[in-house]
Amino acid sequence: MENTDHPTQKPEKLIAKLVLASSHPQDLVFDPFLGSGTTAAVARKLNRHFFGIELDEYYACLAAKRIDLASRDKTIQGHADGVFWERNTLSLQSRKQEASESAQPVLFEGCIPYKTTNKHKR
Repeated sequence: MENTDHPTQKPEKLIAKLVLASSHPQDLVFDPFLGSGTTAAVARKLNRHFFGIELDEYYACLAAKRIDLASRDKTIQGHADGVFWERNTLSLQSRKQEASESAQPVLFEGCIPYKTTNKHKR
């Protein structure tokens, strides 16, 4: 759930960059102004522990729902395979995925492996 009714919600992609740059898996991420829970949801998706504070009960409930959804859906819009993609590059992502899935080792038929012999040694 990327979009909520919170007036100052931040994009998950932005928060993911910050979390990845400043923590490691299993670290604790603290957000003293939890809002709609973007930081906590991203922390959950990136295997971090989190602690957040929110005074507004409506936004706290919204954050709780969002965190629960993050437990089941680990995708972050614009982030795939460890890469942050620019907008409108979904077709490039698909092509990259297809290329990596179809990549096979190159075999050269009829090639003779190079062998060393004693006659070339001095």
